[in-house]
Amino acid sequence: MALALIKEKRSGAKSPWAAYIAQLPNEYDLLGMWTDDQLVELHSPKLELEAKRQRSENAAAASAVCKPLKITPKDMYWGLNTVRSRSFLGKYPADLEHMMPPYAPGTAAKKTLAKAKKNAKLAAESEDAKLAMLATKAASTECGLAPDDPDGTAVPSCTPMGDTSRRSKTQPAVFVVPFLDAFNHRSNSDLSNGGESPGADSSPGADSSMGAEGSHTTKLHFTDGAFQLVADRSLAPGDEATISYGSHANDELLLRFGFCVSESVDDTIPLPGCMDELEWLMPGTTREADLRAEGLDDAVRTAHLTTEGEASPDLLWALRSLLASDDEYDALGGALGMNKTFTGIDEVGSGAQLAAEASLALACERELTTMGGLAAYDEDVLNLAAVENVYDEVIAECSLDGGDTDRCGGDGEDGNDTTYLRRLRSALVFRMNRKRILAKAMERYTPGGFGYQEEEEELNYGYPSRPW
Repeated sequence: MALALIKEKRSGAKSPWAAYIAQLPNEYDLLGMWTDDQLVELHSPKLELEAKRQRSENAAAASAVCKPLKITPKDMYWGLNTVRSRSFLGKYPADLEHMMPPYAPGTAAKKTLAKAKKNAKLAAESEDAKLAMLATKAASTECGLAPDDPDGTAVPSCTPMGDTSRRSKTQPAVFVVPFLDAFNHRSNSDLSNGGESPGADSSPGADSSMGAEGSHTTKLHFTDGAFQLVADRSLAPGDEATISYGSHANDELLLRFGFCVSESVDDTIPLPGCMDELEWLMPGTTREADLRAEGLDDAVRTAHLTTEGEASPDLLWALRSLLASDDEYDALGGALGMNKTFTGIDEVGSGAQLAAEASLALACERELTTMGGLAAYDEDVLNLAAVENVYDEVIAECSLDGGDTDRCGGDGEDGNDTTYLRRLRSALVFRMNRKRILAKAMERYTPGGFGYQEEEEELNYGYPSRPW
């Protein structure tokens, strides 16, 4: 798809997609374009690794096709990043003729959609019969389909990319949908909470990391061969309609779309430190077997915090089961008995609850320490304000005729060009969000905190006054 977009871009006005190509960004600033030093500013080794993988994908693609196709690496990066940041998933059509036809001037949308639905239904019935036949026929071929696979899902490594007849009927396909990809992002979770999005960012590939408030989200459906965008409320002239790019944490938003959302309701923080508790168990013990039987070992491996600093109920259940004394564990009947709410310190099992919360607080403290601790949060606040002031000044300067070309169109290597400042701002917002979540979790789970706190009490954990 990247190569198809590059081909249309090189065709210029002769391309039937010229109007669409012309309004796409000339470049994108996904993490794969950042320098090593800039990635370090994220304070997230895992995300840094993912960014370098994205960079390697770019380099491998450029190495494979640039010379024979006579395109530049910059062209290749543009194509790949367009697809990464502006594509949608849907079912591949049985026949390209049954894709949504273009609207002619004056054509009623309902009439056109009804015809497309009818064609799509007929195509789907035909495709189902074809796939059933192919599944049986291809089971013995060298690029075969598993005999026990009723959907006829081909082995990906040997399925030609252009051979649509070998696709699974459930396999999602990637689409670039002109105009639809220009909508800004706003999380569906914002509206479910009845609040405004504090940092609902930008359309795919845009450079903002702060918000467009007061926008109205929509619902995106892919059915019967067509993408449909439906508003969930009345929109007045001048209102901004938005779509949700998915309930993604900021690391995913930065990696795929190039922006992050301040105080995102969808942000989560992984807690790899919780694995320490699981690894303390000797393999083959009864307690380990109990955890596996309840599926709780996975809750520990995938431990994470919500944007409010809360751990999942299953993670707390798992940690209670891991850390309970033998007397508590036996008294409650094993891991299954640890799945309950503890309301007071005199209750059997409350010691396990306290131990689980202390373990969470310790894991958060370790993670926060790797990011410089709480003192670094205050420094980040000051740095973000300074960066935003300079960035606003540069943007104002670049909006005038005769702006400094190097500063206004820099490559991100210099410390005062727009690209560098934008990346630094995104890194600061990203790591501040993570520190905020970790600090909220530490306050929540420090022994003697919210779980066993009297309503009148106000506990001071020694942290400076902050928004959380």
